[in-house]
Amino acid sequence: WRRLSQAAWSPALMILYVSIAGYMIINVDRWIAAQCLSAHTFAQYSFAWSILTIAQSVQLVINSSLFPLLARHFGVYGESSTYFLCVKTSVVILVVGAAVVLPACLAFDFAVKKWFTSYQQALAVMPIFMTLALIRISDFWSSFLLISGQEALLLKLNLACIVIYAVAWFVWKSFFPVSLTISKVAILALLISVVLYVLSA
Repeated sequence: WRRLSQAAWSPALMILYVSIAGYMIINVDRWIAAQCLSAHTFAQYSFAWSILTIAQSVQLVINSSLFPLLARHFGVYGESSTYFLCVKTSVVILVVGAAVVLPACLAFDFAVKKWFTSYQQALAVMPIFMTLALIRISDFWSSFLLISGQEALLLKLNLACIVIYAVAWFVWKSFFPVSLTISKVAILALLISVVLYVLSA
């Protein structure tokens, strides 16, 4: 207890803020969908969103093994080598995931038409969500930034994406005031994930 005040609280608080910002980025499209779509259409969107829930679980499983590997690599070989290991891992997962996307789309399409006929409208956003899932599964840049002690930079990147999201949403509502569809909300989510992926990389 006497030494508690001497603990490195700054990085821990940064990681807390990064987690909050990341949670907002991941879920903001659902908040917009809940606000702007009808109950029936939002149900379709939420059903399709289950793809992203699965993707986040897969990413968590992969990252739980990759994070210690990156940390050890960073300790032995340094920042530059660890960065390129992160690049290779992300590219490999992108390539493997791209090969799996088409069969996954076909399986999802079959399952919905056979067992979930009330949710066929969700098929409209399936390719968008599959692409978004692939991006999120292959995103290990946050792990690299944390390992290399750049929590503050990671927080700034997340906050920048939130600002971009807010500006994009304001522009969309101001200049394209037509009723939103599930596809438009999904595209907005995909765009912000691409922006965060590229900025972090």
